[in-house]
Amino acid sequence: MTRSNFDPVAARLRRPLREMRLRAGLTHTALGERLNHPQQWVFKYEAGERRLDVIEFIQIARAIGFDPGNFINTFMDEPADLNPAQPCDRPHPASSPKTRT
Repeated sequence: MTRSNFDPVAARLRRPLREMRLRAGLTHTALGERLNHPQQWVFKYEAGERRLDVIEFIQIARAIGFDPGNFINTFMDEPADLNPAQPCDRPHPASSPKTRT
């Protein structure tokens, strides 16, 4: 999977975040204030100039007022162009329970 901030999967995540911010009636500045970040920080993740980590995503979800778990479930239910070499519905071999001998 590409590490570019401008890849289609990253865009699929950014678009609804922006839409939910707008539906909540929040400007970049207002959301930034709720998150203790400047307006530019919000603009940059929405524009794809910076990536969000999981903690930042959860903080944004709470600041806007939506459930991050529901968002991810909906995101994963949509047809995706995620890496087919590692399906999301199967555990990674390293995380499989070990059998006793």
